[in-house]
Amino acid sequence: MKKMPGDASSEDASTLVPDETGRTCVLVLGMHRSGTSAVTRIFSLLGCDLPANLMGATKTNEAGHWESVPICQLNDRLLESAGSCWHDWQAFNPGWLRSPKAQTFREEALSVLEQEFGNSRLFVLKDPRICRLVPFWLDVLAGASVRPLVVLPLRNPLEVAASLQKRNGFELAFGHLLWLRHVLEAEVATRGLPRIFLSYDSMLRSWARVVERAEEQFRLSLPRKSSTAIAEIETFLSDKLRHHKEAPESVVENPTLSRWLRDSYRILSRWIEKGEDTADHAALDAILAEFDAATPAFALLADAGHAAIGRARRLEDDLEQNKAELAEARKAAAQMEEAFETVERAAADTRAELQQTKSALEQRRHEAEETAEALKQTREKLADAEAARQKAEEAHTQARQEAEAARQEAEQAAALNRDLSTRLDTRFNEIAEISRLLRAREAEVEAGRLRTEQVASQAATELGRAITAVMDNRRHPFFWAGARMRRAIAIVQRSGLFDAEWYLRHYTDVAEAGIDPIKHYVLFGAREGRHPNGRLKS
Repeated sequence: MKKMPGDASSEDASTLVPDETGRTCVLVLGMHRSGTSAVTRIFSLLGCDLPANLMGATKTNEAGHWESVPICQLNDRLLESAGSCWHDWQAFNPGWLRSPKAQTFREEALSVLEQEFGNSRLFVLKDPRICRLVPFWLDVLAGASVRPLVVLPLRNPLEVAASLQKRNGFELAFGHLLWLRHVLEAEVATRGLPRIFLSYDSMLRSWARVVERAEEQFRLSLPRKSSTAIAEIETFLSDKLRHHKEAPESVVENPTLSRWLRDSYRILSRWIEKGEDTADHAALDAILAEFDAATPAFALLADAGHAAIGRARRLEDDLEQNKAELAEARKAAAQMEEAFETVERAAADTRAELQQTKSALEQRRHEAEETAEALKQTREKLADAEAARQKAEEAHTQARQEAEAARQEAEQAAALNRDLSTRLDTRFNEIAEISRLLRAREAEVEAGRLRTEQVASQAATELGRAITAVMDNRRHPFFWAGARMRRAIAIVQRSGLFDAEWYLRHYTDVAEAGIDPIKHYVLFGAREGRHPNGRLKS
């Protein structure tokens, strides 16, 4: 017997009659990456209340998740308490529901439900994890006097698997198992409840018709059906939300896929188009029973293969990260070497200028010494002339002409003396200025030397960190110590900062031990803060 959209069997009629005093929850149950976020957002824009603490948008779901963070966290802890997780494809342990743990989680779930939705009479609840926890959450909703109206979005399992592969790195076959588990358990656990199946494609193509079917099926009037809400939904929905597209025939007519996957997708797709047919329940039950029966036979193998692929991907990620880190280290070493060469050139230019300044100062000193010698001779001549004059005056026997000549000679000597004194003062001033410039230049040279030492010290420090990072890297379980040693030695050699001869002369304990200096630096020196060359500050 088929149950068409808008129809209800007599045994379910009572559940479809609106409860004037009760509360209603639109419960969205769909596999991850099946459009549950889009469906939830549409119902919220049409008047269903969202939870108080919404999960934020992510790179893989830029339009938003529209689900409760506390409820998602509660479900994760619940699954963990049963030895499961969100990406477990095996059946949820039914014994957990009868354990004392279940009651503790029911009480917490009631509290979280009140925290997220308060006293709302119409709200929408969505978390793909609930597909495997339907009995638990139906019990919680009943405890809160909330009537569930179930919406089950269906998306092509090939599209779902491709989306999970892109987002989580899951292999496609593993995604198919997850799809089967979530879809089959959500279907069987909601039989007898007011429910509607819809496709992700139909929601994107004609959301208004899908909503109309839901209102008819649930006998529910959504309060916010207006031109404003329609405009908001049209803006929100976009084919950009869909990144993987597969035709239905790619599943139902694909002999490489399991019969379980093909038959389940074919039956549920037919329900979406023509209405639910209760005659199909037996076929779906048989698929679920076979799936559950086969699970123990290949669960360990499938999980081991999935885990091995995950480890391989993590190793590939680690390798790429190591390559990136090595490239960055090489780039940093090249930049430091370039900076060091620039400083060396600047120091060489400064030393050349200093040498020129010293040469000029030496020339000025030589000229000053010559001037001083000339002044000394002039003073001696002046003394001789004065003595001669005095002798001439005392003797009064020399002729007046000789006295006049002596006087003129003395005046000339005095003029020459003044000129030489002036020149000597000028030379001494020049010497003082040159000395001051020399001291300033020497200070600049010293500052340049200090900067050179600082750059070299920083280069050595970065080199030491790079060596330590390489030697301490144990994220790759197959990255042996010998490989790390060779890699570290290669980095030191390419850096150009290591002076083996200086290292042995300066660190005599290394020379006495007879250890290869570069191996000693890689193994011990970098950690102990030893310098790779003599250009660094002690």
